[in-house]
Amino acid sequence: QESIKPINKEILYKCYNTFYHPSNMVMCFSGDFEPEALIEEVKKRLLPKENAGEIKRIYEEEPDTIVQKEKTVKMEVSMPLFVIGIKDKPMENTENVIDRHIAIEVILNLLIGKSSRLYKELYNDQLLMDEPYLEYEFDKTYAHIAITGKSKQPKEILNKLLEEIERLKANGINEADFERVKKMLYGNAVKEFNDVSSICRMFVSDYFKGINSFDYLEEYSRIKKEYAKQILDEVFIESNTTISIVEGK
Repeated sequence: QESIKPINKEILYKCYNTFYHPSNMVMCFSGDFEPEALIEEVKKRLLPKENAGEIKRIYEEEPDTIVQKEKTVKMEVSMPLFVIGIKDKPMENTENVIDRHIAIEVILNLLIGKSSRLYKELYNDQLLMDEPYLEYEFDKTYAHIAITGKSKQPKEILNKLLEEIERLKANGINEADFERVKKMLYGNAVKEFNDVSSICRMFVSDYFKGINSFDYLEEYSRIKKEYAKQILDEVFIESNTTISIVEGK
C-alpha cells in the first residue's frame, strides 16, 4: 500500500511515454501473408513519436545464495501444491545459454520426468499425483529451475529428488536414456512451430534474451552427455535448492 499510494497520473504518463514506445518494442508476425506487404502496412500506421529520453533499467545485484530453504502457506486447496526451486547463476554470455537450457531440460526429465525411474516410484507409492511440470526460467539477471506438482507429502518428494540427484551424479548418465530424452525434447520443440501464436510468443521471449529461437533446433544434436554431467554437478546443488508448499486450511 505504501508504494502504490504515491502513484499519480503524471508518473503513469511518464512510464507510458518512456517504455511504451516503438524504439522499445519488438513486433513478431506469424502466419500466411506477404512479409513485405505486411511491413508496409505496419509502417503506415506507426505514428511519429519522440523519445522520452534514455531508458535506464536499475536492477539490484542478485546474490548467489537462496533466501530460505522452505516456505509454507495455507490456502483453500484440496491437495497440497509444491514448487521445488533450484537457483542458478545467470549467464552474462548468451552464446552458451541455449546449450545450458537444453542440458538442464534433459537432466530434469532424466531425474523426475514421466519416463524416469523416480517418477514411476513416486506415482506407484501415491506420493506424486500426476506428472510434475518442469521448467528452466532465465534472463540476463536471474536463472532458476522449478519443479511443480501436487502431493500429500511434498517434503518427501524433495528428499527423494535430492537422493536421485546424488545417485545420478555417482552413477553417471546413461547414454541410451540421454539420447531418448533429447529426441523427445527435440520433438516437442518442433511441435511448437506448428502453432502461430506459440511461434510469436517464443520468438519475442527469446529476442529479449538475445537468442534466436531457431538455434534450439540446431543445438539439440550437438549436446553431449558429458556436457550434461558437467551441468548436473554445477547446477543441481542441495544448498541452492528450496521448496515452497501450499497446504489446505
